[in-house]
Amino acid sequence: MSEYFRRLQRINKKLPTCKQKVIANYSTLPYTINLGCRAEIDHNYDHTDYTHFLIDDRKIYVGAATTELASENVNDISSLYIGQGILFTKKTNHINSVWADAIWKSEYGAEAPSLSSRQGWCCTMSKQKPHRDMVCDVIIANHMKELDKQNYWFCYDGMKDRDALVDFMFRKPSRKISDRDIVIVDSASARNNKHNLRGKLGPWHYNSLIELAPESDPGNQYFEITEKTLKAINARMPFVSIACHKYLYRLKKLGFKTFSPYIDESYDNEPDNYKRTEMAVASMFKFVNNATHLDEIQKICDHNYNIYGKIRKHSSDRTTKKIKHLITF
Repeated sequence: MSEYFRRLQRINKKLPTCKQKVIANYSTLPYTINLGCRAEIDHNYDHTDYTHFLIDDRKIYVGAATTELASENVNDISSLYIGQGILFTKKTNHINSVWADAIWKSEYGAEAPSLSSRQGWCCTMSKQKPHRDMVCDVIIANHMKELDKQNYWFCYDGMKDRDALVDFMFRKPSRKISDRDIVIVDSASARNNKHNLRGKLGPWHYNSLIELAPESDPGNQYFEITEKTLKAINARMPFVSIACHKYLYRLKKLGFKTFSPYIDESYDNEPDNYKRTEMAVASMFKFVNNATHLDEIQKICDHNYNIYGKIRKHSSDRTTKKIKHLITF
């Protein structure tokens, strides 16, 4: 057991016991601590790929992918999902929130080089998902010739049946990410989150001019900010998003800026998933082929980095507080 988990255990023991039976494991203990009640620690209760704790046998789902899970389990009214995003169709068992855990778990504070010293693009994808397959299909259909001309960092660890792209990847598919693939920056955030590889910057973030960022949901079911966008913001680089319809519009509602007119963002208004992906990928390649106005784009990147820093100063437990009414003493 790490010192981090031992510290959580000490905090948990000092908390008062509530009238409800609360059961957690070490993954969910930070959430029950935020509720202000002592939890029984049990690693043997029904545990799935998604993180949850129990309040009187009711499953409370927390952490990454809860909004995605809620969108897939519309009839599960017995459980409660503390969202990491906003469902476009409201569900009674889901609490909408834009404050995803990735905001606090992703690395922040990296020393990033200026855009003028960078070249090319990056796109790193891990698990196989339909929208990531779609990115590959668009590249194969429209942009293979450009792969011979440009500098880039490109990989898709879960890719299948798209052999035309394998030779253009810096690591081959079906390979797990290891610590050696990650650049650890000497920052407080990096030191506090060494267990969270997904939130760390890679060498591509220091060398690439722009990131093609496939977000979690391109299917127009929910809006969610994950490390896929946040890493580009931390690296002070522009990004093109493979995401839900009007993803950039919603991002700007939170105080961030995007990159129009210097990068074509008309794709954000396209409701069709494939067409939006096609337009987004084309926009990224068009920018790389003729990257101009880098000083103006740098100012936008610096603004986004500062906004991200301000958001991180707020407590990460704001969503958990919305279920405090389930606890009584």
